Amino acid sequence: MDKIAIVNFANAGNSRYELGQENLRKSFETFDPDIPFFALKNYEEFNSQTHAECPYGFKVAAVEHVRKLGYDVIIWIDSSLRLIKSIRPLIRDIASKGIYLQGDCWKCGEWANDRSLEYFNISRDDAMQIQNIHAIMIGFDFRHPATMPFFERWKKCAADGIFRGSRTNDNNTESKDPRCKGHRGDQTCLELVGNELKINYSPKVWSYNVNDPTRYFSGW
Repeated sequence: MDKIAIVNFANAGNSRYELGQENLRKSFETFDPDIPFFALKNYEEFNSQTHAECPYGFKVAAVEHVRKLGYDVIIWIDSSLRLIKSIRPLIRDIASKGIYLQGDCWKCGEWANDRSLEYFNISRDDAMQIQNIHAIMIGFDFRHPATMPFFERWKKCAADGIFRGSRTNDNNTESKDPRCKGHRGDQTCLELVGNELKINYSPKVWSYNVNDPTRYFSGW
């Protein structure tokens, strides 16, 4: 039997994200009440660095925490999303691929600082050929042979400080290259690891239109 779980983190005291987490949880109660939902609220409960110490590193720590509890299929979902229909077909898609990354319209080279490109030994010209992803939802099936190497590489990026950087490139803090608009930390590293390990992207799963039949989630 598949062991499936959803995980989300909303730092206690941040009312916007706490409300988002609760609304997300309720949407799963409506459409998929049998899927465990881990609503994490404190860094300490899943052994995570703070956002200040490692920006968005809590995503890695949250997935790792749930994996160690024995779950095979783990889906990270941001607090900005709401489920609008059963996620079961998407889970089957995640199982077939091992890793679910949604493509976006930007390029990795626009949102990667010099340090991250040097870490992956890739030029900005080459990074401009890599499509961005939406890190708002990331799916893992740890039974798939591609998944653990991908996850461990992403986790090492966090440990090595590659998630750190400014979301803007004001005063050229991230790069002197005018194509660089800032750094997206966890998302940028997902893109660069995906490129390195030749992971194919998958269709987008969310929309602001709650009536879009091709989507599983709506956004706030």
